[in-house]
Amino acid sequence: MKIIICTLWAILLFGKPLLGQNMTLAICLEAAQKSATSTKQKEIEQELARLNAQIIQTGWLPQIAFNGQTTYQSDVTGLGIEIPNLRMTPINKDQYKTFVDVNQLIYDGGASKIRNMLQEISSNNAQNRIQIANRNLLLETQKMFFSALLAQENHLIWETAKEEIIARKTTLESGLRFGARTKNQLDILDVELLKIEQQITDISAAKNIAVDMLNLLTGLNLNKQTTFQIPQDIQSISPLSFDTFEMKVLQNQQNIVSANQELNQSKLRPKAIVFGQGGYGNPALNMLRNEFQSYYLLGIRLNWDISSFYTKNINQKSEQLQKELINQQKIDLERQISMQHTKMSEEVKRFETLIQQDRGMITLRERISKTAASELDMGTITATQFVSEKNAEKLVKQAYLLHTIQKLAFLQDAILLFGPNSNL
Repeated sequence: MKIIICTLWAILLFGKPLLGQNMTLAICLEAAQKSATSTKQKEIEQELARLNAQIIQTGWLPQIAFNGQTTYQSDVTGLGIEIPNLRMTPINKDQYKTFVDVNQLIYDGGASKIRNMLQEISSNNAQNRIQIANRNLLLETQKMFFSALLAQENHLIWETAKEEIIARKTTLESGLRFGARTKNQLDILDVELLKIEQQITDISAAKNIAVDMLNLLTGLNLNKQTTFQIPQDIQSISPLSFDTFEMKVLQNQQNIVSANQELNQSKLRPKAIVFGQGGYGNPALNMLRNEFQSYYLLGIRLNWDISSFYTKNINQKSEQLQKELINQQKIDLERQISMQHTKMSEEVKRFETLIQQDRGMITLRERISKTAASELDMGTITATQFVSEKNAEKLVKQAYLLHTIQKLAFLQDAILLFGPNSNL
């Protein structure tokens, strides 16, 4: 068995179609995940988060700036009186200075910590949105798989019906040679064969479309001969869970509002900075010495933006409204999830009842068709009556098939929608 599976995957990897390959839903979903861009997007988002965190941390590094300036001014500092025995060189009106400013933040009111928190929440939100897109891809893959599966099983039903009509036609042709049947009876069967061929053509086209879509979604190289296996029946629908990616997005948005509220609070606190300046210029710190000198100064600066208090109450009110809005969105989302879960649960129950009824009708219809075939062979009924009974049998079998696959599709969708998020 392992050899067969390895061979299958080896051929898929090299892009060569395998005639008559068996395809399961699990293989399609796994291939869809591998071919999706979500993995690469996650890696890019993680790298962006790491880089942004590094950028925020650089705010704690010394901020160094090199400066230089040359000025000419209309007047300079000087004494307006003459002092005996004291001669002062006038200060030049053209002045020159080069200096280095160094600022080291020592307290920022907690702003950097909050910015890191905001960056982490935003990164989580981006990851959740990627997961939502990935889940939608898997849901679409399941939809195409079940479409191909339904077409495949329908094709078998119609092929079986076709063989039955051909067998009855052979019997009628024998009776026609001996004059026991009329040409009209054969024509009726020929028309029915053409109708069946039309149905088979439509079903084949539907399967080809589903296969092409699956190839695009999964990157596999499926073909017309691919056999789709019916997934194992699931006994019950996944339990209701509000722990969805959409709910996590809303929760993160609420966390962002709270973090922004803390960031606004940090603006109300003073900031402390140690600074220093060293330079070379004429004049330097001593304005009365008309010569180039080096100099330096050190200090601590306190910065308190009082204007932040102007919008404090407005910001608090705005943040409260934003939280309330997100709470309402969470309530709406919970209602939608509950409605969706209830609908899917009721649909599954409905299909289970229909499937049970279909089984009973199939047993009866097969018995009726078998009797009709014998009566047609004996000439007690017409070909039209036989075809009518066979069509009724086909409709019942198609209904059973449709209900079975629809039930499985609902159950599989529920796994993605309400199952553990780790499945993605």
